[in-house]
Amino acid sequence: MSDRKALEARASELNIAFRSNWKDETLREKIAEAEAEKSAAGEQTPVQDAAPAAVTDNETGAALGTAAPVAEGGGPGQAPALEPPAPDSALKVQGPKRGRWRAGMHFTPEPVILLISDLTAAQKAQIEADPTLLVTPWPGE
Repeated sequence: MSDRKALEARASELNIAFRSNWKDETLREKIAEAEAEKSAAGEQTPVQDAAPAAVTDNETGAALGTAAPVAEGGGPGQAPALEPPAPDSALKVQGPKRGRWRAGMHFTPEPVILLISDLTAAQKAQIEADPTLLVTPWPGE
């Protein structure tokens, strides 16, 4: 299994929503954050090839790993709603008619949405400083 596939498998185990265009180091950081949060919460990461034990949740009495009933308004068993990104968390970039290479990416007249978290500070500065690129904060206003 390739390193990327191993990272994606681990991210899926930790219920991390990720995009296929994320860099490997970004995915590693998200996995490390999730594992740190999990260990801080007192949970142990599952040991591979270990036989699952019959463990029940003290609050509901249901076996862990099974779906517990959740109230309509949400509850402890429901994933938190994703917050909309902050206005400056992404950039919409459009290039000239013939295209433009900048910061290792090719921009055409078709708009491209770039997450700022996926860009280095140098890439962001290059893109924003290029006069031939139309750069606007996303979501647009």
